[in-house]
Amino acid sequence: MKSILILILSLTIKLAFGQTAVDYFNTAEKFKKKDNVDSAFLYISKAISIDSTNRSYYGFRGRLLHSVGAYNNAIIDFESEYYFTPDSIKIYPLINISASKIRMRDFIGAYNDLIFALNMDSSNAIVLSNLSTICDEIGKGDETLKYLFKALSIDSSDYVIINNIGFKYQSLGQYEKAIEYFLKVQDLKPNEPASLCNIGFNIFKLGNLKEAKNYLNKSLEFYPENSYALKVRALIFIEERNFSAACVDLHNAIEWGYKINYGDDIDELIKKYCK
Repeated sequence: MKSILILILSLTIKLAFGQTAVDYFNTAEKFKKKDNVDSAFLYISKAISIDSTNRSYYGFRGRLLHSVGAYNNAIIDFESEYYFTPDSIKIYPLINISASKIRMRDFIGAYNDLIFALNMDSSNAIVLSNLSTICDEIGKGDETLKYLFKALSIDSSDYVIINNIGFKYQSLGQYEKAIEYFLKVQDLKPNEPASLCNIGFNIFKLGNLKEAKNYLNKSLEFYPENSYALKVRALIFIEERNFSAACVDLHNAIEWGYKINYGDDIDELIKKYCK
């Protein structure tokens, strides 16, 4: 994760005299497009020092900070963005604030912000979708599908919302319903590897190993680094008592970041089956 030391490192860049806040903002945008976060941060900070009431500048810098994991600092900028934003569109910086809080695992704070945003606009699909992602984290899992289906009624083509409905049914053990929604994702995005993997997992839970493996193989065809698909396919190989193939997949899953993204449960499988 990139450090907030960008504040110091960027100071070695020389600034031109006589430039306006807009000039600095445009330069910051150019550096951002080149993925040069340090320089983009420096120039947008210079723009803010000249024009400290421009909400767009704070939003831009907040998104930069969020992108490098400096969530506390991002929230400070998003709060400034909120302060200078007209009441009619304050919902957007509020969404940004809640997004940084979610990254910090401040789920209650994010939930409260999103409920406040929902009171501003009860038909905002982004707010509804984001709310659904944190309900389980704060003991309000019974609200998840309510927000997801309302979001879907607003934007029926949003495959992320449909995917999240599938995940919720999966977490409830309703595997056939989960498959139904993951297949809808495939209708919108054919051969999308994550949903292929999800279909395979739920079919595996229903006991159809051959069909499950077909979906997982297809997912891995389009995304060979899918560590979750590798782990699930390993579970199928274990059921088939093909332990050598399972161990290859388990070790590859670790190589592609399974433990970073999903946890250490894979270690027990390796300990048990890969001797």
